Amino acid sequence: MLPRIVLLIIQIAAAWTLAGPIKAALPSLLGRQYDIFVYALLFAVIIMVVGFAGSLVLKNVRVPSVGTFIASLFLAVLLAAITLIPQIQQPIEQALPLLQSNRSLYPLIGAIVGYLLKR
Repeated sequence: MLPRIVLLIIQIAAAWTLAGPIKAALPSLLGRQYDIFVYALLFAVIIMVVGFAGSLVLKNVRVPSVGTFIASLFLAVLLAAITLIPQIQQPIEQALPLLQSNRSLYPLIGAIVGYLLKR
């Protein structure tokens, strides 16, 4: 159980710190409003790569499958799409004020939950 918790913390920290610089290095293909989908893809990829590396280093941690990546990417994109629908986004942000200041937390949460659900 402890290796999984350690891996989860490392995945969140790596995705949160690496996605911004990687996104800044990429050319802007989509409009500024749709950059959230690029973050969704980056979060899913970073979480998957760190999960794979963590499964090699840590004991009692299974290797993530392609299905794990697809679930992670799907939920990250789904929660990123929520940021474009104000009727859904506003009640969520009223309930959780932390999400008002940083909308890139939506795809990060989706990628983590997708990884944990499928794994």
